[in-house]
Amino acid sequence: MVNLLKKFQEVTDYKQLFKVNKYKNTKLFRIYPGKLKIPTGKIVAGDPFLIFHCNHFEKTISPGEYEVELIFLELPTAGNRLAIARIVVSEKDAQYWELALLKNEDIGELAKGEFIGFVVDSGLACFIDHQFCKEFTTTMDGLYRKNSNFNYYDDVLAAEFAENAFNKNDPRDVGDWTNHKFDSNSIGNVMIFSSGFGDGLYPVYWGIDNEGKITDLLIDFFVISF
Repeated sequence: MVNLLKKFQEVTDYKQLFKVNKYKNTKLFRIYPGKLKIPTGKIVAGDPFLIFHCNHFEKTISPGEYEVELIFLELPTAGNRLAIARIVVSEKDAQYWELALLKNEDIGELAKGEFIGFVVDSGLACFIDHQFCKEFTTTMDGLYRKNSNFNYYDDVLAAEFAENAFNKNDPRDVGDWTNHKFDSNSIGNVMIFSSGFGDGLYPVYWGIDNEGKITDLLIDFFVISF
C-alpha cells in the first residue's frame, strides 16, 4: 500500500497545473463555475446518471461552500478538453495525493499501476453533496416516472450546457459544464461537466498538505500525461 501511494505521488504533481497558463507547450486555462454547497461534508463524485446509490467518499471535509475549478487544455486536434475538475478545500498546496476511496475500498488489493475510480457512461461527471445527491436522483426519478420518454440531459441540461459553450456560434460546441440547480425547492446544486475525451474509468484524488489536512479533491480525466 505504501509503495502504491508513493508511485502515485511521484508521477502526479497536480499542483503545477493550478497556476500556469501552459503545460508542455499546450495552452491551459481555467473556468470557475461557482461554489458547490456541501452541508454534510460528504462528497459524491461520478457520472450524474449513475450516482443513484449516492456513495460518498470515506474522508469528509468541513461543511460549507467550496470553489470548483475546471482546468482545460486547448488541444490543436481535439479542441478544448477538460483535464482536471477539482474542489478547492484549502489555499495551501498539496504535498502529496492519495486516491479518494469509498468505505470498504482497499488499494492494498491493487496491482502496480492500477487504480480505483468511477465509471462514466454519459460523457459527463459531477461533484455533489451526499444529501443533495439523494434529492437530485429523486428529482430525476420522478420526472422519468411521469414520462418514460423524458431525457434529463436533452430536456433539462442541454440548454444549460449550451449557455456555457465556448463558441456559441459553433453548433458542434454543446458546452462543457453547468452549475445545476435541480429543484427550485432545494438550496442544493450539482456541478456537472464533460469528462475529458468521454466515457471511461477515472480516478479521484485527495490533496493532502504537510500537516495531513485536505487541500483539494480532484478528478483526473487523463487528458494530461505526466
